[in-house]
Amino acid sequence: MDLELGQILHIFMLGVQDEYKNQKIATTLIQENLKLANSHNFSLAIAEATGLISQHIFRKLGFREQVTFFYDSYTFQGEKVFSSIKESAGCILMLYSFF
Repeated sequence: MDLELGQILHIFMLGVQDEYKNQKIATTLIQENLKLANSHNFSLAIAEATGLISQHIFRKLGFREQVTFFYDSYTFQGEKVFSSIKESAGCILMLYSFF
């Protein structure tokens, strides 16, 4: 697939303050962004889902997993810098196609 500038929506850093959780705010934000991207003829949406909740939401909305970067195996300058992250196994790159 050949893609051009302006055809890919990149979703990064999705979060909701604790006091607003369980109100479907994150789901609604993603849905509205997908609608807007679709109306502008985007081809793909890419999400970097780092937590269990965001991973679940993206799956529920039709995103498909492409690759996982496991936190326990990532090293930077010989150090496992993400070893303290216990909530999820890793960051998942997920794709959504508008076709």
